[in-house]
Amino acid sequence: MTSNAGGAGADGSSARPTSRALPVVRGSYPERSGDAVDADGRPVLFVVGGSTGIGHTTRLLAIARRMRPGIPVIFACQAHTLSAIEKFGYVAEHIPSASYIGAELDRWNDWLRQRIDQLLDEHDPSLVVFDGNHLYPGLARSIASRPDCRLAWVRRGLWGKTQSPYIANTVWCDLVIEPGELPGQPDEGITALRKVEALGVDPIRLVDHTELLSRADACAALGLDPKAPAVILQLGANSVGETVSILRRVLDELQKQPKLQICVAEFDGLEPEIGYFPGVIYVRGFPLSQYLRAFDFAISAAGYNTFHEAIGLNLPTIFIPNRDPTMDDQAGRATFAQDRGAAFEIDADDLSDLPNLVHLLLEPKGRNFLSQNCQSLRRPNGAIEAARALERLAS
Repeated sequence: MTSNAGGAGADGSSARPTSRALPVVRGSYPERSGDAVDADGRPVLFVVGGSTGIGHTTRLLAIARRMRPGIPVIFACQAHTLSAIEKFGYVAEHIPSASYIGAELDRWNDWLRQRIDQLLDEHDPSLVVFDGNHLYPGLARSIASRPDCRLAWVRRGLWGKTQSPYIANTVWCDLVIEPGELPGQPDEGITALRKVEALGVDPIRLVDHTELLSRADACAALGLDPKAPAVILQLGANSVGETVSILRRVLDELQKQPKLQICVAEFDGLEPEIGYFPGVIYVRGFPLSQYLRAFDFAISAAGYNTFHEAIGLNLPTIFIPNRDPTMDDQAGRATFAQDRGAAFEIDADDLSDLPNLVHLLLEPKGRNFLSQNCQSLRRPNGAIEAARALERLAS
């Protein structure tokens, strides 16, 4: 699984392990082709906010692929996720974020309105669906000027301590959809006081159980031995330095287990920046969730999509939440799951419990305990309900 392709590893070596690129496996929901924009009826434009990560893209893809096939769908994204969107057969256009191009925010908002105006003129959508933390004025004003186009905001809950200067822009929305958390999950973020304006749906997941590959097929695609234990590391959108620090400490422990196959997830829309470690298999593809049966357990951040995939698909997981106050409340999410016996949670600053947790999850009894509790918490996929609500709004 390795090659001498050049580049320094995280350990200072020159060997650079090969990333295993994974194909999209077509599931039970019909995917669209770019020709869909020529179908009868006006399209729906899905706009992805945020310049890093893939969370907003994943939720909108989950909803879009459950829309009725007769509804044309187009994407525009600020994030570097064009390749992920296009793999699902959608037309996608890139809208550079203010942070990406280093623009002053007011001037960028003026430009954004002009760019959205161009997209509306070109595609004439009946509905724009936005997923992002900040509903920018440029986007809202462009759509508000068009009485025959509606606006929906898919707004994740569990906000952190940071206030958004644009939270009041919900006044421009015809619909706000809040992707759900686990039943009973406490929420003290700023959106918790605004639930009356939102349609709450069950947790949104990109794939369903019926779309998962078997362990044998998933292991074959990854080059893993299905008879040996395997772990997947998905440490999320920390800073590069923080991710490397956590990864190094976690790998130091995992590599004490001689038969354990260790995989690290990379996203194929961004250049890898975390360095490379010997003895590790790098998995580069989207959606990785279709291959989760290859793994006996995971060590992950607790971002919305990774968390709900693990819980909803019964994957035993040790969560290391990102505690950045500008992020969603990952620590609260992970602790809530641990309190219900559905996962383990540890702090990145204190990994002293990691050896014991790894030993527990190398045993079938430990994995089965978490999996059974995950299954008891599982909710229907909220992407279906969200799609039906958007279809009604677009009609």
